[in-house]
Amino acid sequence: MSRGSLWAVARERGITLKSGRDHSPAASRERTTYARKTLRRLMDKHGEEHVGRVLDVILGDERGRRRNREGNAAELYGATLTAVSELLRRHPQLAEEGPAILREIDLGALRRRAKAMKAGPVSQTMLTLLTLALVDTGADEDWMRERTEEAA
Repeated sequence: MSRGSLWAVARERGITLKSGRDHSPAASRERTTYARKTLRRLMDKHGEEHVGRVLDVILGDERGRRRNREGNAAELYGATLTAVSELLRRHPQLAEEGPAILREIDLGALRRRAKAMKAGPVSQTMLTLLTLALVDTGADEDWMRERTEEAA
């Protein structure tokens, strides 16, 4: 992966990539991420298109053209990026529903809850909470029914 492609994916969505060294809680802003290493890892592993989908789903819009009203645009943390990436990888049909699938879910509250639970890696706990939140919102119940039937 070239550095330029990561920057291009971010730029298309109006996202500013910053160094993790510069991060502090007070520094967090909408459409700014300090998780460049996480994004590079995801891009190396899953490709540019996947990373673009992850960002679109978190931002809740089509390629950065509309602002996210629910505030998830400030949730470009490594754990959030990893959890959403894994969710879309495990359930690709959710990505087909488009960027709106997480609009009703407060990713910040979910990340803080996962962190407070200390039940393991924040991204993995967040993935579980995110899956449950999607079930609670009724987002495409068919995908969950299919997974339940497969597990039986």
